[in-house]
Amino acid sequence: MTHSAPARGAGSEKPVVMLFSKHGCWACTEFEPTYRRVKADYAGQVHFIEKDALADGRDAADLGITEAPTLILFVRGRERGRLVGAANADEVRRLINGGL
Repeated sequence: MTHSAPARGAGSEKPVVMLFSKHGCWACTEFEPTYRRVKADYAGQVHFIEKDALADGRDAADLGITEAPTLILFVRGRERGRLVGAANADEVRRLINGGL
């Protein structure tokens, strides 16, 4: 499946946060608890999608993903921001709040 407009939230009032990670990636493992905590904080307000950067390689390439983890915020199907690397919770919240 490619990153179609519906997957990116086109036509939706809810922002979409798409996470690209890789199995065995140290930074991805470090980021996981932060991501889960922030995801719980924004439940119902934001749609979260997790993708494997290797298994979903075409999507990753189409979106210019070169490192993992990478978090992308889409608002109405358009990219509004991204974080690369094991960001902290405040950085993730700032990214998401920019789309609310």
